[in-house]
Amino acid sequence: LIIADDLGQDAFPAYGVGAEQPEMPSLARLARGGIRFTNFWTYPTCTPTRASIITGKHAFRTNVRKVDDELSRSETILQKFIDQKTGRRYKSAVIGKWHLSKDAAHPNAMGLEHYAGLLSGGARDYSAWQLTENGKTRRSQEYITTKFTDLAAEWINAQEQPWFLWLAYTAPHTPFHVPPESLHSARGLSGTAEDIKANPRPYYFSMIEALDSEIGRLLGAIPADERENTVIIFIGDNGSPNQVVQSYGKRKAKGSIYQGGINVPMIVSGPGIQRGGEIESALVNSTDLFATIAELSGSGVSAIHDSKSVVPLLSGRSARHREYLYSEMSSKNRSGHTIRNERYKYLAYDNGREELYDLSADPYETKNLIREPAVQTVKQNLTRELAHLRDGDHEHADHEHAANTFSVSAGSECTRDLNESSRVSVTEANGYRLVRSNGIPEHSVGQFPNRGNPHAIAAQQIEYRMPLNPKKAARLTSLYSEAGFGIGRPAYTFGVVQNGVKLDPSAAEAFTPPGSREKDFAWVKEALSSRNRLGDDCNNAHVQPNGAYHYHGTPWCFIGYAGGSRMLLIGWAADGFPIYYK
Repeated sequence: LIIADDLGQDAFPAYGVGAEQPEMPSLARLARGGIRFTNFWTYPTCTPTRASIITGKHAFRTNVRKVDDELSRSETILQKFIDQKTGRRYKSAVIGKWHLSKDAAHPNAMGLEHYAGLLSGGARDYSAWQLTENGKTRRSQEYITTKFTDLAAEWINAQEQPWFLWLAYTAPHTPFHVPPESLHSARGLSGTAEDIKANPRPYYFSMIEALDSEIGRLLGAIPADERENTVIIFIGDNGSPNQVVQSYGKRKAKGSIYQGGINVPMIVSGPGIQRGGEIESALVNSTDLFATIAELSGSGVSAIHDSKSVVPLLSGRSARHREYLYSEMSSKNRSGHTIRNERYKYLAYDNGREELYDLSADPYETKNLIREPAVQTVKQNLTRELAHLRDGDHEHADHEHAANTFSVSAGSECTRDLNESSRVSVTEANGYRLVRSNGIPEHSVGQFPNRGNPHAIAAQQIEYRMPLNPKKAARLTSLYSEAGFGIGRPAYTFGVVQNGVKLDPSAAEAFTPPGSREKDFAWVKEALSSRNRLGDDCNNAHVQPNGAYHYHGTPWCFIGYAGGSRMLLIGWAADGFPIYYK
């Protein structure tokens, strides 16, 4: 894994974004033989991106949200995880910028076998900086880009077993300067502070060219047999700085959650790459590198935490890697988060500002559509998914996913508005709450009928009655029958949402024992299992044969419609106790 510091798509020739480009022959060769990912999201600054890669978790889970936040020693980093899963088959090292703590002991305390590099976010002088090696720090006067390359080459050539190297350059992070002449093509740069301030881009480009030269030198130093068996992943950690950014605009560069701040280059090249020179538009998060590298190591793990391996994309196109991408920002002056699907992107800030962009028509985010009536359903869907992710652990699990393990279906997208309006009334009388409803939700739903669910949504005439002052019962009541637990088909509704749509966590699907033709409802199937494919939509809902739309899990669109992530009364259980979402 090779990480460039502050390198956006606008400064990488293979992406064709900026009008001016540096010369990058080494990385250009890598791109021609590999896959270029065009929708790779990181975080807008260094520290959160690095934490997301090394843990496979989003920033709000690790609490590494901004520059200089320290990664907790309780986290399991990628290198330690690979050790645990492969029986220490690989030697591993991190060389270069750490920026997850200023403590010299931190990298090794996290579980690294070998660390050599710069602890802080940047070097004030590329030729005078503090080099830390396995807990010991000394002053180095070697050009930092060259020194990191030397350290990497020395470490690789000393290995006698398979290895994984995390190489994090500081280039082309500020301070902008003139690198050693042999490393770049720019000529006539004075290097004075006045010239750099007035015209910083040539200096920025010369630093990128120096980076490219050193990457070429490193790849050339790897023995041929090892090079042919090495997968190389190259990324930028966040977008280009505002002094030099092109196309996006200064306000939408590094430090922002606009595309110029978080949509960065990613190239994967090496053995097993059957799509050399191709472009991949799948949605990929920086967290996904954890599971990707873990799977490449032979760990048997392809998804964990917020991370999903892109290995399947390396040999063939996948219909969909992710449906949504997420990122966030945090600073003294402003915080916010963003989510996108294949086409639209939603941004929300702590001051209440919201933005919505159609990235297919407006890749540089110039027209805010947040108040446009035609995209309000899109906004509801994205805010629902955002609440789901941040508060409901969507696409997150502390267990690992390997082949053939249980997983919960994410459900089909909710893009359909029903022709019939929701009608619901809630009244109280004689100690009971009465909910009368036609069972039609007020929010968007998935496509019904569908392959897993052949039924169309139809209006109902339903009345639910529950006590106003519920009390704990002396004994449990089975949802299935009064005679005993799990015998017969479900006889009772578990609860009802405020919008009048019923909650039914259980399913009317059961296993048929071997040698029998009768389903045994003592063993009811999990309604949301991806193995059952019962046609649920993004609300964890589908339709009964009589047309009754009902939720089997958290009703995400209702939550987004009714109030987002605040404490929210969803509805009531059959015994009268309230059901809350937070």
